[in-house]
Amino acid sequence: MLLLAAMNGPMYGGGIPIAPMADPRDGRLSVVLAGKFSRMGVVLILPRLLMGRHLSHPQMRSYAGREVVVEFAQPVPAHADGELLPEASGYRAEVRPLGLRVVGGRAGVQKGVLSPRPAGA
Repeated sequence: MLLLAAMNGPMYGGGIPIAPMADPRDGRLSVVLAGKFSRMGVVLILPRLLMGRHLSHPQMRSYAGREVVVEFAQPVPAHADGELLPEASGYRAEVRPLGLRVVGGRAGVQKGVLSPRPAGA
């Protein structure tokens, strides 16, 4: 396995759409699994990855669920939200509905800035 990503949104922080199907409102983690790739295979999949069109590749798999548990024969490195975790032979992530309360309006909408569009416009 080259990569396993459990995401609650479509993009890594740098804007790479690793899980284009992920929706932070659906209460599920979207999991993208990249199987075995040669070095040249990694180079060739990158353009598709950057456009969010990599999931149709035969070595890519996607899943979704409220909980993700992975176990390995030996400890492996992992990152969580960009932070390096201690190497472990198992990792678990879950979605807890209403586990994080966010206060504020809709993202990107400022009060008083939007106005209704006239009919026929």
